[in-house]
This record gives sequence, structure tokens and C-alpha cells, in this order.
Amino acid sequence: CNVVGDRIRQARLAAGLTLDEVAGRMVEHGQPITTAGLSKYEKNKSTPNQVFLVQLARVLKVKPAFFVSEPT
Repeated sequence: CNVVGDRIRQARLAAGLTLDEVAGRMVEHGQPITTAGLSKYEKNKSTPNQVFLVQLARVLKVKPAFFVSEPT
């Protein structure tokens, strides 16, 4: 299912951040990623690992479970 990419995009937009800004913050959290890499995740062309998602959750200020749970 393609929940993860959609949820990453939702969380990023809710945080009011661009792909560039998120990529920059991920570097600061020790999880370097390119804007293109992030875009692939959002488009469900690639799946991030758990460690990445935990850091991304910190950056976007959501719980890691947000990315894998179905929208209610």
C-alpha cells in the first residue's frame, strides 16, 4: 500500500516545509537525503527505512506511527 509516501507528504505540508527544507533538517539529524530522494519517498517510488522515518518524524513533529497508520 502507498500510505507511507502520502503520509510523509501530508506531514511535510502540515509543517509548512519544502522538500529542500526537510532535506536540510534531515542532514542535521544525521540522516542525509537529497531533495530527489525525499520526492521519491513521497511519490512511493522508494520506501524509507525505520531509522529514517523516526528521524523524519522528529523533523516534522509527528509520531513515527503517523507514517504507517491509515488516515482516520
